[in-house]
Amino acid sequence: MKEEQRHHVVRIILLLALIQCVSCYSEDDIVLIFGDNISPKVSTYLHSLVLQQTTQHDGINVYYYDSTSPYQPEEDISAAPYVFSFGNTTTRNMLISQEEVDSLPSEGYIIKSAVIGSTTHFIGDGQKEENSIIREDDRNNSIAIGAHFAAFKMMEIIGFAFLHPLKFNIPDSLNLDVFSSDLNITDSPYWPVRGFHYHTQHLL
Repeated sequence: MKEEQRHHVVRIILLLALIQCVSCYSEDDIVLIFGDNISPKVSTYLHSLVLQQTTQHDGINVYYYDSTSPYQPEEDISAAPYVFSFGNTTTRNMLISQEEVDSLPSEGYIIKSAVIGSTTHFIGDGQKEENSIIREDDRNNSIAIGAHFAAFKMMEIIGFAFLHPLKFNIPDSLNLDVFSSDLNITDSPYWPVRGFHYHTQHLL
């Protein structure tokens, strides 16, 4: 067998193994899905926080997907106990329409949760910033700051706390009881222009 054919077979085997793995969730497993309007640095950071929390508990697996993942889980998430969707994922459309996101004010966000079948869906997305003071050359126009506000608010809802950019709190257990009733949260910044002084960055 040629080397190229061997690599192709290996890729197929790995893909089949991944599909089988995703379809066999344990009762407390969590699927994290990030859209392409979430910064990769933020998605990696939030994923690491969830991993740090869940590694304290045996039997909880965390599955991570973003827009660059070779395999997307949309067809298999109906078997997952918990699906957390951040940003403009296909999963978002199960609870939040594009029209709802488009109607948000600058930097606004929307968060919803619902139990569909046996899966708890926790979903958030948001708007981009209008009239940004960041130079256009330095701006990533695909990133929606409102989606990031939604992501961190979602993390706070399940028990994480962000006291300072260098100081965060990982809960002993995730607050999953919050999903006993459906969530529907919409918010946006009150002040259109905000900033900080370096003295506000002292550790608490």
